[in-house]
Amino acid sequence: ESSKISMVLDSINHSGTGDFANDVLDLTTKTTAKVSLNMDKMNYMNKVAISLDAILGIDLKNSKYTFKENKAKINELPLEFDGFIQMVETGQQYDLKFKTPTSSFKNFLGVIPAAYAASLDDVKTTGDFVVKGFAKGLYSETTVPKFKIEIASNNASFQYPNLPKSVQNIIIDTKIINETGILNDTYVNLDKLSFKIDQDVFNAKANIKNITQNAIVDAALKGTINLANLSKAYPIKLDKPLSGILKADVTTKF
Repeated sequence: ESSKISMVLDSINHSGTGDFANDVLDLTTKTTAKVSLNMDKMNYMNKVAISLDAILGIDLKNSKYTFKENKAKINELPLEFDGFIQMVETGQQYDLKFKTPTSSFKNFLGVIPAAYAASLDDVKTTGDFVVKGFAKGLYSETTVPKFKIEIASNNASFQYPNLPKSVQNIIIDTKIINETGILNDTYVNLDKLSFKIDQDVFNAKANIKNITQNAIVDAALKGTINLANLSKAYPIKLDKPLSGILKADVTTKF
């Protein structure tokens, strides 16, 4: 409550098979759910479909669960995990690594909730999109695992079928990092977000610290967007067509 973060998991379905007559076993599992995430009244995920197909190596005596073969999806973004989670007296010990198994820019479009995205089957993309990271340490009443999540794309583009314009020169360089195990020490570095539609270029960068209490923000936005081109480059469902020119040149610290 103090951090103003809420997460809701619903429609959870889980199945697994394994021989629990043994102290050490492999459990073949399939899990699906929908996740919603809100932080200080801002919605970041709204009933996003997640899934995990995994073979878990289980050590019942030591309450240790090791990820073996596994495939996860957040919407259509694929992820692979390895490492373990172990139950200990003070909480849960994490040592996990994860990454996208492929670097196609379709991975980025796959994160967008289905309500806002059309089928990705015939979308033409160039460039890459990679998510990778780790979580290592103790999750307890006072600590979280240290973690680092890197999100990167370089000179990517996409074009939907039957739409005349593409989004080009997409660059994403973002890191979410916790180096101490204290949740409020988590910081976000959006070192670069840039894209181009037609002749219009948009750039943004931001650093956010102290995120669970009173966030400290250092951000800059600069660029131009012809709003009419958005619906020519992305399949937006609107009651009324967008029009006009949006120009931004903002530098802010607060």
